[in-house]
Amino acid sequence: MNRVGILCVARPTRTKLMISDKIIRFHLVSGIDPDFAALSMNSGYSNTVIERLKSGMAASQVNISQPKLRSVPIPIPPLAEQRRIVAKVEQLMALVDQLENQLAASRAAAANLMQAIVAELTTSP
Repeated sequence: MNRVGILCVARPTRTKLMISDKIIRFHLVSGIDPDFAALSMNSGYSNTVIERLKSGMAASQVNISQPKLRSVPIPIPPLAEQRRIVAKVEQLMALVDQLENQLAASRAAAANLMQAIVAELTTSP
């Protein structure tokens, strides 16, 4: 259910690319950055609209149609602003990745320290 209505940018693409019938291929009009469109549709108001438009009786049967996706509003700032937003999000996501790596390293160091302390306490006379 949480994978329905997720947008991504596929690069590179071929003109005769065959895709599953569960994937909808969009061609954006000029003046819309594809990465900005994906960011916009995967968050904020556009994403809220997508969530409301999903249909299906069971979690494994959730779906959304192409006409419904085409009806979702996307804020369209000037192209330069779209690109600035995408660059800032990418910069922030790189920072999040870096912080997650630091946190994992800190947790591993803490676990090693704890093992060393326990070993020292249990083997000392």
